[in-house]
Amino acid sequence: MKDGEKRLVLPELLNNSMKKYLKSNIEIFVALICIAQFLVIALFILNDGFKSFDENVYSIFSKHITEGNTIIARIVSDTMSTVVCIIITALCLYLIKNKRIGYLVTINLLLIHLENEIIKIIFARPRPIVNPLIHMDGWSFPSGHAMKGIAFYGLFIFLIYKYMNNIKGNILLICIPILIAAIGCSRVYLGVHYPSDVLAGWTLGLAHLMLFYHVFMKKKFDVKLFRKIYKK
Repeated sequence: MKDGEKRLVLPELLNNSMKKYLKSNIEIFVALICIAQFLVIALFILNDGFKSFDENVYSIFSKHITEGNTIIARIVSDTMSTVVCIIITALCLYLIKNKRIGYLVTINLLLIHLENEIIKIIFARPRPIVNPLIHMDGWSFPSGHAMKGIAFYGLFIFLIYKYMNNIKGNILLICIPILIAAIGCSRVYLGVHYPSDVLAGWTLGLAHLMLFYHVFMKKKFDVKLFRKIYKK
């Protein structure tokens, strides 16, 4: 092969290798983008950069506060409560024959809960004090419901896509993203989170979901503690 041909082939090989690597690790790059977005949001919040945004968005929600809407918002919010998540996880463990699914759901829930609690302690942002419709303790940033909602229910999108290729599965694939968005919006409506808390929760929750999928589902993380998950 001549030198000129080598110069042409080498960039093409590098380009193909890069495309192959990006394609096989796309979820990592999505996670990195989400983490970068979260850091930008956090930086703005530390400098009160989201104050007007939070006020303007909440003013939109506050105009629609009614007794009926509040009941709906509380029901939607409760779909991400600890009790509901534990019940769903228990059902996955005991009713689904493929135990790997139950283990994945359990590990995912434990990890995202731990991550959210640690990050909340780090930033220690107080909750909104203007007209909260329900009482909540703890820190505000990032929204645990938003972060855990996209990580917990988002995992079911992957599982349904893989194991439930039918009409019911397709309906769920449409409904779950709507539920995830509704959970985050309900927290703003109820006055227990700033809109920026929810945005940060969504970005970090998506980052967690992408990394969890890459490590535990795509690459099948193999250590003794989790090896039984993939035994069958």
